[in-house]
Amino acid sequence: LGLSIDPPDLLPIEAQIRSGNLAAALRLAKETFLQLRRSVQEAENRKLQKERIRRAPAVLLVFLLALFLLLWGGRSLGLRSAFLALFLTAVYFALYYTAFFLSGKGFSFSTLNSEEQMIEYFQQVIWMAGLTLFGTLALGGGITRKRAWETLALTSGLIFFLILTQVLLFIFWEGAAPVWRLPDLGWGFKFYLDLLQGVAVGLFALPAALVGTGINRILYATGS
Repeated sequence: LGLSIDPPDLLPIEAQIRSGNLAAALRLAKETFLQLRRSVQEAENRKLQKERIRRAPAVLLVFLLALFLLLWGGRSLGLRSAFLALFLTAVYFALYYTAFFLSGKGFSFSTLNSEEQMIEYFQQVIWMAGLTLFGTLALGGGITRKRAWETLALTSGLIFFLILTQVLLFIFWEGAAPVWRLPDLGWGFKFYLDLLQGVAVGLFALPAALVGTGINRILYATGS
């Protein structure tokens, strides 16, 4: 951060110690420490601001590109399909986080004491996201009548877009791999879980949409 304590800064403290005035020396030491802490915080904030400004164009570009692809993919759908996709997206996140917290998970490394536990934890998150997506799109296939495939594809895209937005916000604010400061560990852990959730949604989106569309066609064919 480019900060240092120069010897002259310590001379008043040393003078008070030599004169035997320990109370005054302690007071000056405390003031020096507080001033140094303020200087460190100000330097950190300036460095963070510069880094965020450098990251902003790339983060914004990815966000706008993803938003464009989402809107372009759903350009031909009507309002009913768009609202249904929004509803199903809300259902997905409600189900996912309900299952996540009820299973005893959280945004903390404290419960993971070994590499094996961490791998198992991450695998559970991937499967939880995948199964939740299957359930959500199966529900979507059952409650929509027209253009089920397009609606379910838009739902998957919207879910992925919202996960990506959370990932991009963390990258903008803290960086993908902070090296000179320790970010909030809770948000940092959530960042990695969001990455895993995004991978799961990307992997399972096609088969889940196919299952939902199949359910839709079965129900439509039988007149349900």
